[in-house]
Amino acid sequence: MAHTLLGGRLVSVRDQFSPAFLSSRRELEHCTKLDLAFLPWRPLDGIANAMGLAERHRAIQQAADETGTSVTGVHRVTHARELALAPVAAPPPSHSERVT
Repeated sequence: MAHTLLGGRLVSVRDQFSPAFLSSRRELEHCTKLDLAFLPWRPLDGIANAMGLAERHRAIQQAADETGTSVTGVHRVTHARELALAPVAAPPPSHSERVT
């Protein structure tokens, strides 16, 4: 709807999305369909919870183990997962150093 109201000038959407908060999956899929950037808010389940992300989500820990990565790597795995879901997902700038 916003895309239409703005006459096609909408370029990105920011919404909460993380392994613990998946209810924005429809928005992510819609952004992919419209080729709009999706900027996940709290992609690591909030900075206070980021360290325990792998503990709470076994698939993330397993991917980190398989790639031999550290806790920082868990953040990379989380961002890689978002990109695998939709190529329009972008890590927030505050976490970009963890994805390079």
